[in-house]
Amino acid sequence: MRKRLSSISQVDFDRFLAFANSHARVVQSDHMLQKLTIFNFVASLIARYRPAQILEIGCGLGFHSALLTNYGQVSATELQVPGSFVAADADVARDRDLVFQGLAKSRVQFQYNDGRTFPFPDQSFDLIFHNSVIEHVPDAAEFNRETSRMLRPNGTVICITGTPVLCWFRLIRDYFLRLPITMAASVVKELGVTRRQKISDQIKALIPAGASEQAGTLSVSGWNARLSHYVYSPVYNAVVLEELAKDAGVGQGAALVAAYQHFRKSLVNRFRYYLTPRTHGQHYRDFRHEMTEWRLDRWRDTFEAAGFEVVEIIPYRFHHLLEASFSNRFNSALYHRAAPLIERFQRRIPVSMASEFVLVARKRLVE
Repeated sequence: MRKRLSSISQVDFDRFLAFANSHARVVQSDHMLQKLTIFNFVASLIARYRPAQILEIGCGLGFHSALLTNYGQVSATELQVPGSFVAADADVARDRDLVFQGLAKSRVQFQYNDGRTFPFPDQSFDLIFHNSVIEHVPDAAEFNRETSRMLRPNGTVICITGTPVLCWFRLIRDYFLRLPITMAASVVKELGVTRRQKISDQIKALIPAGASEQAGTLSVSGWNARLSHYVYSPVYNAVVLEELAKDAGVGQGAALVAAYQHFRKSLVNRFRYYLTPRTHGQHYRDFRHEMTEWRLDRWRDTFEAAGFEVVEIIPYRFHHLLEASFSNRFNSALYHRAAPLIERFQRRIPVSMASEFVLVARKRLVE
């Protein structure tokens, strides 16, 4: 394949795709191409700041961490909780080691984190990079304060996250366009003609032994979006149940009992759940809440409140134009081909038109 990425060397381009071709169980070639294309838009920024010590938060299988070894000594961290990304399982650690050994140019120091704090000393890094992480943390302000703690004075954070355009894109693609499929799946669950359980049965299976059957008059009607994340992955999203129970002033067992009773007694409630648009971040109350929190001024405020100065916000991804199909292979190839055109015009395009952007912030010097 012809390389169209200005900030990825031909050597890296070839060897990363060769790795994907020879390790299809670990990563598909279209996913690797997407990873390379994304990193192309931050590589020049990283080179500009010449960091000696770099941390990637939420490294997944470690492809971007391996690329970061071109610029400095790299540390990486990921959640220890099973299912922390792409339906992770027990083989993730082995696959990550394979990526680091096969693609990193120097040793990557890897440590797990608990999702709230990070196991690195104060002022350890010159640059911290995270891609599609901040929208999944319970408290973005707390996350940025922890990031600031690990950065040296005048250190840099490079964050990739989304805009309301991405919220709209996912709503249209995953909800409106797939509504007939969602409706059919909902009917199938209710009829019990397959192994797919209706929501009341799914929640019943999650209720801990000994939980009281009496949940009072607790209202759970506004829980649908967050609850869908918990039911889909209860281990990874355990903190979501903690939030729901805390907001309601009850224990987690009682919260699940209330949700079970809410759905068991009403077919209407169950269908409302099935047809509720799912948010991207698991901590948002609903689609409108997520859109509000993803406004550019909100993201900027979140960083500035943690002691950062936002240097620039650069649009780089346009899902609504470049992920028009349901084929990941087609979308990745189209995005790769469009990369030179995006690079040429990206600083002339309003950030509000992008679905994702790169935010660069510097830690303020202590006065």
